[in-house]
Amino acid sequence: MCVSETKLHNSTNRNWLNKLLTGYKWWSSPKGTGGTLVCVRTKVASMSRAKLTYQDDDGRIVAITLHSEDKNLLVVGTYCPASGSPEALNKVLL
Repeated sequence: MCVSETKLHNSTNRNWLNKLLTGYKWWSSPKGTGGTLVCVRTKVASMSRAKLTYQDDDGRIVAITLHSEDKNLLVVGTYCPASGSPEALNKVLL
């Protein structure tokens, strides 16, 4: 699951977030004006040795890797601005 627009300045001590995501392990790219979370069921995360792969400083992208015996799965959560302007899209994509 991917959640955007979290408006988190950081992801520590967020009781409401822990209650909302009970049963999930989550990674974030926090930002007070945006923010993105990638959430995976706790059982799947532990079985696949899920690890943070990337997070940007703008709160727009967070990526994790789920590992298995012979294959890996990259899960990317991203926020794309609603404006759709070339400048906004370039900031996310480039």
